[in-house]
Amino acid sequence: MKFEDRGMYTCTAENLLGRVELSVNITVRVPAKFISEPKRSVTAYKTWDMTLKCDIFGFPSPVITWTRSRDQLPINRNVIDGNQLTIKNTKKEDGGAYVCRGANPMRNVMAVLWIVVKDVVNPYIVSSPPSEIQVQNVGDKVRLKCSAGGSPLPRVTWFKDGRKVDSTAERDGNNLIKTEFVIDRFQPDDAGLYKCSFYNEKNATTEATVKLILVNCGDPGSVSNGHKRGSRYWTGESVSFTCDPQYHLVGPNKRTCLPSGNWSEIQPECRRICPPLKNPKYGLIYGGEFWEGKQVSFTCRSGFGLIGPLERRCLMNGSWTGSQPECNAVSALWKASTIIAGNLYYYSNLHQFLKPAAGSHPQWLLCYRASTHGWSVSTFHNRCDGKPNTVTIVKAGQYVLEDTLTFHGSQVVGTPALQMLSYFLFAMKKD
Repeated sequence: MKFEDRGMYTCTAENLLGRVELSVNITVRVPAKFISEPKRSVTAYKTWDMTLKCDIFGFPSPVITWTRSRDQLPINRNVIDGNQLTIKNTKKEDGGAYVCRGANPMRNVMAVLWIVVKDVVNPYIVSSPPSEIQVQNVGDKVRLKCSAGGSPLPRVTWFKDGRKVDSTAERDGNNLIKTEFVIDRFQPDDAGLYKCSFYNEKNATTEATVKLILVNCGDPGSVSNGHKRGSRYWTGESVSFTCDPQYHLVGPNKRTCLPSGNWSEIQPECRRICPPLKNPKYGLIYGGEFWEGKQVSFTCRSGFGLIGPLERRCLMNGSWTGSQPECNAVSALWKASTIIAGNLYYYSNLHQFLKPAAGSHPQWLLCYRASTHGWSVSTFHNRCDGKPNTVTIVKAGQYVLEDTLTFHGSQVVGTPALQMLSYFLFAMKKD
């Protein structure tokens, strides 16, 4: 029979004539015994209260007594409460053997508890993470480890931004408490301030903090006359760029945050688009990028000279510099010149220079050529003076000296330099 079998039992009998009952109360007597074996050795700490406990059970309930081997219990500092003995303000001399006895009419039991009194050592950190850790990528595994010592060995709790989080802890062979907090796959909301806090029963504490940061490249900024898409700026994330209508994106359309904390490539720009240009008749246009800052160039087919700018540049207001050039057939006059006919650049620039004087009838006749009429200044004046709209051109070596051009019969001063055969001189008049 077990102790749990105690209680009132009732026997009932009945037939056609009636019913009878008989009740009996059963008491189960249990010899005194330890529910759990008390610790053979207990560590106590100076100035702290020490509590010893003997879990003894029996029926009738055992009488529990506490004594001290070869000495008396601390005077005025011991409190007995049933199966517990508390020693107040423990001192070094309180160490030794304490005896716990339990007795009822059926049995007596006894246990000896050996008390060792130690000095208190408040918790202290042995190892901890750095104050700041930069996590390179979303999904990385992060381990935070702390260890501490103390007497008694402290307990530990981890916190994230002041909120308690689960962790593991164990005691190692060096009488230290080691703890680890693990994040299997780091996410942006895992960033924050983490703290491992060690404490003892008297609330003496020590703690170490570490700030977890997901590498962040910061806002790369938007683009003028365009838009940026994306608002996540940590490692591996990307932002994209688009331009408003009539603007062209120059640079990458996407930038990615790198583990270094920098954005990939350069910041793009949105540049104004200029209207498309066509090939001049009998010529070609080079360059197919029609946006701000870009330029195109023009050439003519053989036998045609370019009238107008050789190049045009797209401006920030969406317009082109200059006007659309034309390719005109080179006249017989210029074909007769070994200097001009073979060089369309000369032809184009000469045509542009003569344009103000030519008016609506750009036809010119030769009135003087040094190689034909001689280098005499008087010959030049005799052939060209007094004739309206006269233009004089001097070529020295590879240069055409446009600053020597004169209009309406202005005098050309004869100098020794003009006598040099390396110079080319001719004059024309408006027909």
